[in-house]
Amino acid sequence: MSSDYLDAETDLRLDPESAMPGPDREDHRTQLSAMRGRPQIVSMNWKHAVLRVTPTGPGIGEREAFIIARNVHDAFKQYGSRMRTFVLDLRNIRSVSSLGLGVCVDLRHAAKAAGAKSIVYFGGDSQLRELFRMMRVDRLFTVARDEKALDRLAR
Repeated sequence: MSSDYLDAETDLRLDPESAMPGPDREDHRTQLSAMRGRPQIVSMNWKHAVLRVTPTGPGIGEREAFIIARNVHDAFKQYGSRMRTFVLDLRNIRSVSSLGLGVCVDLRHAAKAAGAKSIVYFGGDSQLRELFRMMRVDRLFTVARDEKALDRLAR
């Protein structure tokens, strides 16, 4: 399956296998979005050593989990030790499969290996927060309760 991605800041077409643009500036913003009518699965933003990953939702099933994992691992390879904070923004997500939950844990471990702290943000969805709590996945992340806390924690 082939698709093109567009970088909103520099208007570069991206290789879907690498999923990250070429410019290597410290505060470079990367916004991944699907083109030609294909649904967007995940968007990423890189700024001030913070990688913010926002799955579009409404759920993270098997298909979405693999796409998210591949794209985020590619970003980790690109930004590596320069990444200070990894933010998993789940505000748009209403359901997560067991594979999706496993990917969240895997991404947290990869961020830790790169030396970055991990923050998860649920937005207003208390059911997803409760799932993370019941599965004890919330213990792996710093949980941001609201946008203000997220901004403070990501610094």
